[in-house]
Amino acid sequence: MQTLDGWLLSVRFCAAALQLGLTASVSHAAGEHIVRAMSLDCAAQVRSLSGTCRVTPCIVASGRLTQVCLESWKELESTFSTELRLALALLTVELLGIVTGLEGPCNSVLNLFGVFFHATGSVGVLLFWQHDASCRAFHVIFVLCSLLPFTCELMAWRGLFSGARPVPRFGAPESVTDRMVA
Repeated sequence: MQTLDGWLLSVRFCAAALQLGLTASVSHAAGEHIVRAMSLDCAAQVRSLSGTCRVTPCIVASGRLTQVCLESWKELESTFSTELRLALALLTVELLGIVTGLEGPCNSVLNLFGVFFHATGSVGVLLFWQHDASCRAFHVIFVLCSLLPFTCELMAWRGLFSGARPVPRFGAPESVTDRMVA
């Protein structure tokens, strides 16, 4: 059983690291994902700008977007960049917990849960990135594949610090004679 638990922890680490790398790569094309979420009129206005002008300072300086489209851009960019940063931070903290030994192989349910959701998140982010999906689609990936596993990890850490783990390897002595005399 310990071999299976160690394997699950290793696979969970790899899946979370892969999701972290893929999520970091999404941030380079954030402008295209934001444009996909805008109305057709606003998206056409943004696409009329040069290809390198897909960040807020450049868009504001151009002055070529209507006020409604500019507000839509700012709102979408703010939400998307916040979710990206939070996803990166949560995944990093989770990986650091595994690397430092704070999370060990003895919690096979959490590790199985983490493997499933981080692998799903890796596939989701890959599809999101490859298909230039709307930044609104990232909400689902963020909540299910970054926030939910981190929340479970946080609850496991709370249990660790309250003394619920590590699980004792040996049961309590059955009689007084089983105890070692000091």
